[in-house]
Amino acid sequence: MEQQLPKWISEARKMISGTENRVKHYWENLPEDGRRDLCFLSQLKSRHVKCAWDDLTEAEKIALWQGVLKVRKMQQQTRLLTPEDFKGVVVCTVSRRAYEQKISNPMH
Repeated sequence: MEQQLPKWISEARKMISGTENRVKHYWENLPEDGRRDLCFLSQLKSRHVKCAWDDLTEAEKIALWQGVLKVRKMQQQTRLLTPEDFKGVVVCTVSRRAYEQKISNPMH
């Protein structure tokens, strides 16, 4: 259950960040692929990707916080890597749609 804050704190947050709940604002504006990544790191199910912030349980919100901590740790561990560190490694990106179009589907 969410803890009620004194009204003056709530108003101060709105003035500073432009929103009463920064994480709710972040979640509601996070693109679906970002939500999917965060849910994966948080070990939540794919159904959580479509959930509104207010529909998540406290346990799910805690899991998302743990996912954020994982992202921060990974960023610290990899912040000094450069493209030169990957020389000789083939890096390519394939959009999902382009990949799916190349696969023949025997069902159709």
